[in-house]
Amino acid sequence: MKRHVHAALLMLTALGCSSHTVERRIVIEQWDTLGLITPTSVQDTTILEVHKVVSWNGNYAVMDGNDRDIRYVSKQGHLIWTFRKIGGGPGEVRSLITMHVGPNGRLWVYDAINVKLLELDEHGVVVRDRSLQHLPVTPLSFGFLGSRLVMTTQSPNPFILVLDTASLAIVRTFPCPWPEALAPQYNFRTSMAAGDSVLVAALEFGPGFLVLRGNQIHLHNYIDHIPWAMKITPQMQAARADSARYGAVSIAVDSGRIYMLFGGRPLRHAHPFEPTRFIDIYRTDGTYLESYRLPSHFKAMIRDGGNFVLTNQSSDGMPQIWRLAPVASAYSGRKRPLTVLNPEERWRRRGCPCARSRRCCG
Repeated sequence: MKRHVHAALLMLTALGCSSHTVERRIVIEQWDTLGLITPTSVQDTTILEVHKVVSWNGNYAVMDGNDRDIRYVSKQGHLIWTFRKIGGGPGEVRSLITMHVGPNGRLWVYDAINVKLLELDEHGVVVRDRSLQHLPVTPLSFGFLGSRLVMTTQSPNPFILVLDTASLAIVRTFPCPWPEALAPQYNFRTSMAAGDSVLVAALEFGPGFLVLRGNQIHLHNYIDHIPWAMKITPQMQAARADSARYGAVSIAVDSGRIYMLFGGRPLRHAHPFEPTRFIDIYRTDGTYLESYRLPSHFKAMIRDGGNFVLTNQSSDGMPQIWRLAPVASAYSGRKRPLTVLNPEERWRRRGCPCARSRRCCG
């Protein structure tokens, strides 16, 4: 199949010097808890380990259970249905990587081992099972830009595949536009989100993110310089990437802004005092605007009606899905942080003995 590489369309724009970190402008440090979904006991298996959340038809689709389950739950935490079919046959999956709501309103999920896309209807029934074995490289993630399906890969060329949604035929490809050499095994993991006629692919290990608008790719650095991610030296490899840091682990695009859940480290290199605590906000042209300081460590994020849905685990290992609203404060923007309560501590101070949910407190 003939593929067209539009290298001439790459527009490389950077946010200042790549070797410096831009100071964050913290404007939000207080949050209001609008809702919490979490098991009421260890026997409650409504949700297990949450990998990704998608807002869909007024409820939440949760990628759960070691990336093999899709659980559809209400915003009150009631389980509506579970999709779990393990295997390599039609309608079966082995390793779900990500999911998005498609242009047709169905939930599209990507199985990286079977290399295929499934389309689920509102009842959790597989409507279409579509192989991606015809692609020249195995995709890592995907998103939608209008009627086009956009996939990233672990190859420098092609790094981005643009597919026709109906036929899954390749319409266009792009090489990795980064001017620095990247180590694919670390850097090419991406988080993707779309909105406002743009699609954003953020490299989870830095050094930045790509904005695809029409046929053009715009390249931007994170405000946090991640020197290790720019080029992997033999010494770093020999040290087993001890200093590896995450960039944006989850992103959302809404009303002309890009929201990035930023920071932290891979679990194998985790440092207890470096949790993911920031949401960095950029314009879709890559201009950094401001940041929100989060009250706790979170692993995934979406926007939902102007608020944020974030996932984490409680101190006793229970999965949690929080719905939080930022609260503007007269003290926002000062350098010294406010005393921000962990969400669980807020429930305790409100008199909830188990500190987990409204349900358990009646």
